[in-house]
Amino acid sequence: MSEMSASIAEQQNSALGDGIVSRINELAAISEASGHLTRIFLSREHRAAAELILSWMRSAGMRAHLDAIGNVCGRYEARPRACPA
Repeated sequence: MSEMSASIAEQQNSALGDGIVSRINELAAISEASGHLTRIFLSREHRAAAELILSWMRSAGMRAHLDAIGNVCGRYEARPRACPA
């Protein structure tokens, strides 16, 4: 790998890492209490965090939904449709 290719790969990895940390921080901000993370199952904060994750999954091209007990579920459909997801 050339020096230029290595530099580009390093920049891409750094940007990916920054994006991940940004999402972690955004999700962590959804809390009932300031200063620490409190998100009780089926609370308003739980739902807000789930909706945020659903939006990220849908933006990534996944089919996503909340199931009957509040779990976030998502999947990539196969192409062609006859193949397993």
